[in-house]
Amino acid sequence: ETMTDARKLLAKLTNFTYGRDGVIMIEVGVPNPKLSAAMANYYLDQLKSLIKSFAMTEASQRRLFFEQELRPARDKLTDAQLFLDRTPASSLKYLDAIRNLKYQEALFEILTKQYEAAKLDEAKDSAFIQVLETAVEPEKNSGPKRGLIVIVTTLVALILAIIWAFIKESGEKSRSDPAQAERHRLFHQYLRWRK
Repeated sequence: ETMTDARKLLAKLTNFTYGRDGVIMIEVGVPNPKLSAAMANYYLDQLKSLIKSFAMTEASQRRLFFEQELRPARDKLTDAQLFLDRTPASSLKYLDAIRNLKYQEALFEILTKQYEAAKLDEAKDSAFIQVLETAVEPEKNSGPKRGLIVIVTTLVALILAIIWAFIKESGEKSRSDPAQAERHRLFHQYLRWRK
């Protein structure tokens, strides 16, 4: 009925095991085999997306920075080329325009190289998950162990029956003995008085 109840139920139905070798095992125990496999695979998908959102490494930040700097640099380079084309070749402005164009080209080239290097570093730094096996629909039930349940239930019922038989026999003996019957009556009277 509530999200808290849903989380508690999911926690009971799922088991996560992290081994020393770095392998994470996800086990989901629901009665429906198809749902069990789908839930295990969904956990894997959510883990991948979570790691992507957390994997904002230093290389990622550098790549984003250079990506943002490339846009205005590209615009300035285009503007410098257009200004050079419109400026007469005989004027001082033309020499200024050539100088500005060379500067904008060099700046754009440096930013492009830095951007490509940051992309390569980001690819190296990104968290890596290798799926060894995707969850498949189980062919056999993993639980509950019906045979074990039957044996344990039978043993518990047998023990309770033996205890009940001893109590019943003890009660019959106490009723046949006058001293025990008087103690029994006083005990019941004491219990009524305590209520």
